[in-house]
Amino acid sequence: MIDNLVAGVSTSGSPQRQNNVDRLIEIMKSRLGEELLVHEIIRSWGLNAGYFSRLFRRTTGMTPKQYLTHLRFEEAKRLLEASDLLILDVCTTVGFSSPGTFSDRFRKCFGASPTEYRQKSRRPKAVVAQVASTVQSQERP
Repeated sequence: MIDNLVAGVSTSGSPQRQNNVDRLIEIMKSRLGEELLVHEIIRSWGLNAGYFSRLFRRTTGMTPKQYLTHLRFEEAKRLLEASDLLILDVCTTVGFSSPGTFSDRFRKCFGASPTEYRQKSRRPKAVVAQVASTVQSQERP
């Protein structure tokens, strides 16, 4: 599987280094639900993990691990807002194996549990729908 990730990776030239960062980001996005060992991917490309991590941080403002966590939580937020998936299903969809760890880390990042976040994100939509319904009923003769 790692061998499939090596194709198209270059270790020389600044534009190529940026391409490696972009390529890793695309791998992260496409495999959010999987266990990703970023350092193994980087090593399979023949790159020094420490050097690449510094390059990645200069480019994105985060380490590869932080960036992957950021992507996972952004997808979790999207799923909580837009779907009726169980919290457990959101958790596994974005690559967490432990619902407890997912909930704890989510709360630390956003100040609310996944359930609380879902309720708060949907509340304004429900209020808008209720107001629209009230206005429509008042307009009828």
